[in-house]
Amino acid sequence: MIHASLPKIGRKLLLLAAAPMACGAEASHAANAYYGANVGAQNFMTANWVDNANAPVAVPGSGDLPYINSVNGVTDYPYIDSAVAVQRFLIGELTASQGGLELRSGANLTTSATGAHYVGARGTGQLRILPGSTLNINGSLQVGWGDATGRGTGTVTQTGGAYNGTSASTGVTLGVSAVSGSFITPSNGTYNLSGGTMDFGGPLVVGLAGVGSFNMSGGSVTTSNYIQVGRTGTGTFVQTAGAVTAIRAAGDAMVVGALAGANGSYSISGGSLSITSLDGTGGVVNGAATGDATALFKVIGSAPTINFNNSFVQNANATLAFDIGAGISPIAVTTNATLNGALGIKFTTTPSVGQQFTLMNYGGTLTGTFASFDDIVDSPAGVNSVKLTLDYGAGAGSAIKVTVASLVAPAIPGDFNADGSVNGLDLAAWKTNVPIAAGATVAQGDADADADVDGADFLIWQRNFTGAGIAAVPEPASLLLASIVGLAFISRRR
Repeated sequence: MIHASLPKIGRKLLLLAAAPMACGAEASHAANAYYGANVGAQNFMTANWVDNANAPVAVPGSGDLPYINSVNGVTDYPYIDSAVAVQRFLIGELTASQGGLELRSGANLTTSATGAHYVGARGTGQLRILPGSTLNINGSLQVGWGDATGRGTGTVTQTGGAYNGTSASTGVTLGVSAVSGSFITPSNGTYNLSGGTMDFGGPLVVGLAGVGSFNMSGGSVTTSNYIQVGRTGTGTFVQTAGAVTAIRAAGDAMVVGALAGANGSYSISGGSLSITSLDGTGGVVNGAATGDATALFKVIGSAPTINFNNSFVQNANATLAFDIGAGISPIAVTTNATLNGALGIKFTTTPSVGQQFTLMNYGGTLTGTFASFDDIVDSPAGVNSVKLTLDYGAGAGSAIKVTVASLVAPAIPGDFNADGSVNGLDLAAWKTNVPIAAGATVAQGDADADADVDGADFLIWQRNFTGAGIAAVPEPASLLLASIVGLAFISRRR
């Protein structure tokens, strides 16, 4: 547990975390060492370190706890570019403080304590892991920790290098609040991974009572435990590239929106996601079985690869969503799938009638159906412009698919901006886009769903004109003639 208070001694401190005081065999000399240099980045090994009486002490060693607090500026914190061993670290631990640590090329930071390491505990903390650096951490990492005393904001940015958990307790938790209630502002923890590797034996929890965010645009995450996105807080995992792998010995290896009060969201538009429960008793769960947790698992486009190497269960308060472009990546479930909750579909490109898209392949049996599915969905052609049919498959080893049954004209023909009336605003959209010959959308003035903007669309607009916005409705012949003359003039200028 983090100490309720630490001495404040009238200096600017760079505090690496908040944790128990070192004691016994884990302390080699000063136990607690405070970063005393607050102007400009300082090398960890040559920086000014003091005790809590502001007296100089040696550089923190393998039994010591370095604290980094209240630095003067966003880059005025120590950096490491060589081998360093400490007990653990605490960054941004005091209320309203800010601290940071940067691991540069050549850095090899190793911690020995199995307790929690903190980035942004009550204060604001930053940890940067750069290419060519290594962090060997023996305990858990908590990013963004808070209690009734203060709300923490922590950020880890890894652009390369290696994050290695060296024991079974080396989990990562983003957004931790030790107290809860509507009057409490939750702590906020963020991990930005664009390169390098993360490999650890503990769980990855994004949103434990606080607000957690994992933004992944490269690199890899490998855990031999489980992933929870939104445990009792708000968790968001956005994966646009890179590889995420969870291999758990027993039980569910990934849960989105795990417990009551949680709000979890995982979206993947690139890279790979592989989830495995080795004993076959669990798999991936979207949404808590009971309580008011909400959950969303979203697949975007056809770039990602998604393998659930056991079962998939979706509960009542969860949504499985697909943003379909030219194609969509199906979820591969090796055993059984159990469905409830909602299925959400939208198109980012306009499909063709008869196109079929596979959403999920399951190797075992299918139990249940989606409780909610809107079969008329949005596309670039407009709101509620695509009608779908849904097929759950038949028997073991089948697939869930949607097929485009038809393209739906606007609810009010000529209402190009879908505001419920046909008026001058819609005419302006048509005039702006005539004469698009292919690929046109409803919003651009295609009233008859033939993918162009022409006189036929204008006539539909005129017949359904209902409101103000122009002084007078022009005659179709005169308006078309004006458009043709204008286009000819543009052509001559070219």
